[in-house]
Amino acid sequence: LPPPPPPPLPRPSRPPRPTSPPTMSSEQGESLLKDLRSAQKYDTRKLRTYHTEEQNALIDQLLAAVEPLLDEDHLKDWCTEATSCRYLRARQWDLHKAEKMLTGTIAWRKEFKPHAIKADHVKSEFDNKGKLYHNGFDLNGRPILLMKPGHDNTGSGEREMKIRHLVYMLESVVMAAHSNYHEKITLLIDFKNNDNMAGVATMKTNLAVLNILQDHYPETLGQGLMVNHPWSFSFFWGMISPFLDPVTKAKVVMVKKHQKFAEYVAADQLEKEYGGENPFVYDYETHYDKEDVLYRTPKKVEEVVEGKGSTKG
Repeated sequence: LPPPPPPPLPRPSRPPRPTSPPTMSSEQGESLLKDLRSAQKYDTRKLRTYHTEEQNALIDQLLAAVEPLLDEDHLKDWCTEATSCRYLRARQWDLHKAEKMLTGTIAWRKEFKPHAIKADHVKSEFDNKGKLYHNGFDLNGRPILLMKPGHDNTGSGEREMKIRHLVYMLESVVMAAHSNYHEKITLLIDFKNNDNMAGVATMKTNLAVLNILQDHYPETLGQGLMVNHPWSFSFFWGMISPFLDPVTKAKVVMVKKHQKFAEYVAADQLEKEYGGENPFVYDYETHYDKEDVLYRTPKKVEEVVEGKGSTKG
């Protein structure tokens, strides 16, 4: 008789979070007031204290301008003071440009319905060795989203499903950030065993993903860590980097040695594959719906949404 199969990995508990929200002195608050775009750590409950009266007035004006468009409950939950602040920062506090950008996202959220995507809707994209999943927090308490395109097994022809899968994970990891009173994430991309970025179909998918990130998740990237990047990524990066905002571009780091990760992620949060101590290994059957369990039950969504407190794990 064949040996019995190994027992499944236990369903992961909620990743550890900082025991208290970040605190700062008045001088630190004054420094952040100049530009939260490049700030590494701040408390979203105190956003108004980081801004001038004029900036806070713009936050209110933008919310008032789009309020008639918020005709669905999920949009009212999503469009908060923090949302308004992110879109204004992304457009250098230009109210007209920020309103145009936010209006576009509201229309996109009505059509695409990212809040309604569940793991089962994109299940085929999870059935692999772990090409996209959330695991751990960085040194600043921001959740880490890991992308490992070398594990992709659905092919470049499934572009729409891939985009829905990415949006599902972005929504989930943003909820994880909110539960820590953060609004930014760390993105770790491992290009190991992936050297086909130069293909036309792959390039189209990458550009579609980039557009969604820039247009509908502004001021969400806190840090980008790229490891094992092939020549095709260098080619792709060379094409797009001149068009990226300098602040965004400065957040992307090419990691050549695993020791570099220690500057961004604690050992107990970093997977062993990258020189850390976190023993996590992705398992499809056990982990594919982890984000639904942790962040997308009705009760937890209400707790995690911006401005409504944290989810206790």
